[in-house]
Amino acid sequence: AGYIYNKIEKSENGGIIDNFWIRDTTVDSREIEVRLSDASTKIKKNTVFLDQSYRIPFSFLHDLGEGKRKARKAEEARKAEEARKAEEARKAEEARKAEEARKKAEAAERRRIAREIRNQELARLSAKVDPNSNRSGTTRGDPRNIRQSLTGAAAAQWQSRVIACIRPHISIEVSPNMKRGQYVAQYRVKLLPTGEQMGAPVLERASGWKAYDQAVERAIRRCNPFPKPDGRHEMPREVELSFDPVDDRQK
Repeated sequence: AGYIYNKIEKSENGGIIDNFWIRDTTVDSREIEVRLSDASTKIKKNTVFLDQSYRIPFSFLHDLGEGKRKARKAEEARKAEEARKAEEARKAEEARKAEEARKKAEAAERRRIAREIRNQELARLSAKVDPNSNRSGTTRGDPRNIRQSLTGAAAAQWQSRVIACIRPHISIEVSPNMKRGQYVAQYRVKLLPTGEQMGAPVLERASGWKAYDQAVERAIRRCNPFPKPDGRHEMPREVELSFDPVDDRQK
């Protein structure tokens, strides 16, 4: 802000009376008669000014650019996350479809094997006269359930070979205070004519000790195929296996 004061004062004569004096240059100008003898002009000027300025913070442009950059990065991260989730969903769907296809293929294979076994069994039954020839054996040695073609010493020998194949694979810590019959696991296993297991072992009766049941199942799976009977004896199509951890402790 500021204030300026200007003042101008000049005398006025109103002009000469006779133009003669214009041509006569020898006369002193102060002797020339004029129209006004005591006149003047005064000019006064008062100026008040105010300067005002505005400062524009150009840093906001940088902040604006930084905000846009962060927003762009956030959008890119969001799109990348969506793409990752979509890829995971796609892979999960592919895995699900592959698992369904695998299960269907396994079911179809089981049905095919079952048909082959049924056809073989029908062919065998039609070729035999003995009505009891289709009885299957168990490791318990029940004569009523052992095939007629696998009896006596042959059945006992085969049973001992099956037990000897499975029992070494049962890995579990057995307490010395455990009593016989306290935990008994019973599994049923279906067999192909080659002795290979058809499907997973089926837990017919749980022992009440889940860890032992699982250990027995793993051991049965590892004994695959089952040992074949000696001589010309046929392989039982189904067998029931009972295991007691006390016997496993004494192996």
